[in-house]
Amino acid sequence: MLTNVDGNRSASGRVLGNANLVEELMAADYVFWTAIVLMTASSIYLAPRIAQDRIAMQWGFDGKPTWYAPKPMGLWGLIAFALAIRTLIWAAMTWAPHIVHGADLGVMMMSAIILVSHLFVLLRAAKGG
Repeated sequence: MLTNVDGNRSASGRVLGNANLVEELMAADYVFWTAIVLMTASSIYLAPRIAQDRIAMQWGFDGKPTWYAPKPMGLWGLIAFALAIRTLIWAAMTWAPHIVHGADLGVMMMSAIILVSHLFVLLRAAKGG
């Protein structure tokens, strides 16, 4: 029977240790850091193309914006949010691995959803809508 120093095991019977978790999350981290790079590049590229001081962040069913954020928050807020969520997931995996399940898939899905949301918001703002 395999156990790590703390005696933690995953549902599949794999040992949950820091070295094993780093190995398991490499694919998710590639997706996450690629998304961060794309979001950063799009913010840098589209910042001068956004003329307004505020960026629409959410739209109603009628297609009209429901709330706006200051331009710096619209450009960099979702990147900071993604980094904070990834840090939270890393902390949970490090200090409470027995309660973390499906982190790989979760990090990949979060990365893709936040990337698409960020691009949508910035492209709409750059169009002037």
